[in-house]
Amino acid sequence: MSGCCASTPQSCAGYANPDPALWRQSYQQWLATFGDVGLRPDTEQALQALWHSYVTTGRPMLIEFGPPRVVRPVFDDAFAIGDLVLGDTLVDVKTYVDPISSLSAFVDQSLGYVLCDVEDRFAIRSIGIYLAWQAQFSPRGTTPPA
Repeated sequence: MSGCCASTPQSCAGYANPDPALWRQSYQQWLATFGDVGLRPDTEQALQALWHSYVTTGRPMLIEFGPPRVVRPVFDDAFAIGDLVLGDTLVDVKTYVDPISSLSAFVDQSLGYVLCDVEDRFAIRSIGIYLAWQAQFSPRGTTPPA
């Protein structure tokens, strides 16, 4: 498998220009699983809102953490799979409308991933929780390098 989804750290240069065969394969898997039902209007509106907040606020914020090094980092022989590593920061993406009561669990989950990286393959030095609906990072103590 090419791209950034393998279990070892690698350059994500292919992520900007994905292999069309992989996209077709993913689409075929989607059709086999869910059929050609299309999106409900409320689902489409939610996806548009998430995309808008990512493009206008989230993406510029994420870029400050460095280039994507690994998408879907695999920890401890697939015991845990993270979301992405930007620079030296493990970023976990959450799409909770009201994430406040779950923040400590999110941090615990990310710290668990870091602890599973006993060989330091991913060179993670900080964690960040990206709250997609709010287009914010939490906890606030995680800041991009100067």
